[in-house]
Amino acid sequence: SELNAITPIFSAFGKDYMKSETFQICVNTNGSYASKLKIRSIRETNDGKIEDYPELDYLLQVRPNITMCAATFWERVRSFYDIYNNSFIWIERDKQRNIKALWSIDPSTAQFGKSKANDEWFIKFMLSGKTMVVPYSDVIHISKNVLNNELWGDNNTAILNVLNLINVNYQGIENSIKTSGIIRFLGEVATKMSDAELKKRARTFTKNYLGINKNDPVGVAFVDSMVKLTQMDTTKQKTVNVLEQQELDAKVYKFMGVPEKVASGEANEDEIVAYIERTIEPFMQKLEQEMTAKIFTMREIGYKNKIQVIYDKLENMTMKTKLEFVEKTRELGLITLGYYGDLLGVPVPKERRNEIMISQNYIDGMMAQANSKPKEDAQQENEQTSDEQNVENENIENN
Repeated sequence: SELNAITPIFSAFGKDYMKSETFQICVNTNGSYASKLKIRSIRETNDGKIEDYPELDYLLQVRPNITMCAATFWERVRSFYDIYNNSFIWIERDKQRNIKALWSIDPSTAQFGKSKANDEWFIKFMLSGKTMVVPYSDVIHISKNVLNNELWGDNNTAILNVLNLINVNYQGIENSIKTSGIIRFLGEVATKMSDAELKKRARTFTKNYLGINKNDPVGVAFVDSMVKLTQMDTTKQKTVNVLEQQELDAKVYKFMGVPEKVASGEANEDEIVAYIERTIEPFMQKLEQEMTAKIFTMREIGYKNKIQVIYDKLENMTMKTKLEFVEKTRELGLITLGYYGDLLGVPVPKERRNEIMISQNYIDGMMAQANSKPKEDAQQENEQTSDEQNVENENIENN
């Protein structure tokens, strides 16, 4: 069987980093921005038009599978990418190789292997409690920190020491608070006693003098001369070293590529754009390239089919910036009324959504440029377009 043909090579690094609040904030921030990605399937035609595939776009933009919506799905994909430096998406296909669903795989359950028969790569993982073994060619896989292995992203060893220090810091504070609240007196005896006897005396003193007994209230404790009692100072508040904690948190934010202002929602437009370019766009590029390679065949890619991943930076801008953008671009003939309406959050009649605004000055300029083009250039362009059309028709007939 396929399962017996698998030779395990290595498994995911399953360290639990989510104990750190700062690390989890970074993961959640990256995940929330990834949930806003616009992912679509397109085909560029020779005349510059863009066609899409509605059934595939439904999976990418609305419902990748029966268990989650698209925003949740892409948030999960990005979160695994940050926690494990690897993220996997299984492409479920029917017998005709049509795509039925996309499933996000927990990297901690994933294993790579090769078939003993033909060295084909497989991946083994758990999905809804069921063990799956599928060809690696049916798995979208993106990774980061791949210096030690070109296939599997390295673990987060570089930041693990910082996260451990944060955890130890909080554990020390927690233990000191508990201790200071419980131990109120320190007793010393002049003679040697066993541990059992010391605990017995402590319990007796606590019961008789530290408890509240309304029938026999006692306000004064008498002890013999062999016992020395020292009251502990419990008034001092055990607090975190603020500067040390801020330094540790800053290292986590820097490692994760998340400015603290972005995580707290206090970043300005320039800081948000810088964050997107530094942290979100590299993820988008990997996702776009890997999905194109795994979803389409080489022949389909040759016909300019691709997956396009877009993040609209203007969505995070202020209304003032958005209005300035509309004012400066509305006469260029580049953007539809529908886009302007969505950007500003205002309704646009359905029949006008695809209209493009353009100044008469630009129309006159383009017409003048077209009329001034030499006839031989226009003829050469027409011949080239005709040749491209003949090649495409020939390919379609052969296929």
